[in-house]
Amino acid sequence: MAYIHSTDGDLDDGYGEPALPPVPDVTLPEPQLRFRPNRPSLSPGQLRLHPQNVPFAPLQPGGGLPRLTPPLTGPFPELVIEGFAPGVTALNATHREKIRRFAEHLAARPRGGLTAIRCVSFRAPNERQVAAGMQRAQAVQSELERQLCALNPLVASSIRLFRNDCNISPQGPRVEVYTTAVRGAAPVSPCAPLSEQSNPSLVCSMPPLRRQGRSLNDRFWQWFNGNLDSVMNRLRVPDSLRGHIRDAARSAVERGSEAILDAALGQTQLSSEAKEAIRASVRAAAQQPVP
Repeated sequence: MAYIHSTDGDLDDGYGEPALPPVPDVTLPEPQLRFRPNRPSLSPGQLRLHPQNVPFAPLQPGGGLPRLTPPLTGPFPELVIEGFAPGVTALNATHREKIRRFAEHLAARPRGGLTAIRCVSFRAPNERQVAAGMQRAQAVQSELERQLCALNPLVASSIRLFRNDCNISPQGPRVEVYTTAVRGAAPVSPCAPLSEQSNPSLVCSMPPLRRQGRSLNDRFWQWFNGNLDSVMNRLRVPDSLRGHIRDAARSAVERGSEAILDAALGQTQLSSEAKEAIRASVRAAAQQPVP
């Protein structure tokens, strides 16, 4: 074994630490990084992306990748009344039947599923009478009001109405109907309205509250009060007003005069929409057959 001897002259006794073997001079080559290509698992057709912000379709049962679909652009009407002759603004039998079916669809929506309706008119390129468009929109709105009031006055009385004219269209004269369920918002319009007409709410003209000679038993009043309480719960009417409104509603039905209910509601601070909803509830209940 080799030893490292001290260079100090005072310790030249032959002892020392073992010597380490020499380190070989080795030069390592530079590392070469190799990347495995990231091969996509999608086919070329699936890699052909649509524009950004495209909604994904829900996953189908059984797995698989969601299908990319192009976004829908622009508002789409729920009802289109077309086929007007040049210069004609009145509705025909086909128009009325189409509106009737649409009114049935609206009346069947759940509570809160409809808050406003917009009727948008278009004129033919060769029509010179500017007022014809809005007259057609008014005709469609009036017929829709009539149908809704006959089907469900309670729903109809809570709907706000809007009309506007979108000038001429290559597709010809027509009226498009749009709806919304967003409370306090107007339905969309396919154009920037140059002029717009609106009504605070749809008002149904109802028959008298009570038929002459009608006998109202305790079972009817129990149902009547329960129905009215449900409406007041939805409108969040204060408890302090409910007894007053309930008594006035009963008197209005017994005497066949809505003026009694109007006088009672006029003494409250309820909104006009809430007052009309209570009136509509009482009207509808008064027309129900006695159980």
